[in-house]
Amino acid sequence: MVYGSCSSTPARSGRAAASWARTRAWCLPSSASGTQAAVAPLWNVDDKVANDFAQGFYKAVLKGGTAPAEYLRRRRAGTLGAAGADLSTPLAYLFFGHPRLTVQWTA
Repeated sequence: MVYGSCSSTPARSGRAAASWARTRAWCLPSSASGTQAAVAPLWNVDDKVANDFAQGFYKAVLKGGTAPAEYLRRRRAGTLGAAGADLSTPLAYLFFGHPRLTVQWTA
């Protein structure tokens, strides 16, 4: 499950703490209801880049067999030398779950 959090934190001091609290508040009930993992940002993210990130995530995880934690590691590594939203958005996301978790989609 990817939680986007696009442009949802007010622009004022304490943004990071507010964003972390919101992310934690969202992830904990999800895990209690049976969700085994979540991906969520620590700060506001660019809407377009976040959409591209989520689409790439689901394609890699559901169709490509990539572990969610591995997808995030690769995206973070791919930010080397980047600037702006293309850099900050992939770095904003954290994976909450077992690092070796894999996903098998059956429809």
